[in-house]
Amino acid sequence: MKKVEKEFECIARFINESRNAAVGFMNHASLSTYWTVGAYVSLRTKSGSWGDRTVDALCDYLKTRHPKLRGFSRRQIYNMIAFYDTYSSIEFKNIF
Repeated sequence: MKKVEKEFECIARFINESRNAAVGFMNHASLSTYWTVGAYVSLRTKSGSWGDRTVDALCDYLKTRHPKLRGFSRRQIYNMIAFYDTYSSIEFKNIF
């Protein structure tokens, strides 16, 4: 391999490392969003201040007022609640 090709390969490694870091950051941001939304809605539904219709209204609100926010359907919101409830439970914490 020529010297310049080794330098090019070094640049390609930098690019790939940056891309991998960006994907890791996006995964972290997605999990953080799922956790925060799941916690917020879970706590309100469990306290009785929100019911299924309120969750439906939230989904409709996000869809109509913030159409660029995707991934917040009723089903996905309940998946976020399940994610939060599962990983914040005492049983899960006792495993570790």
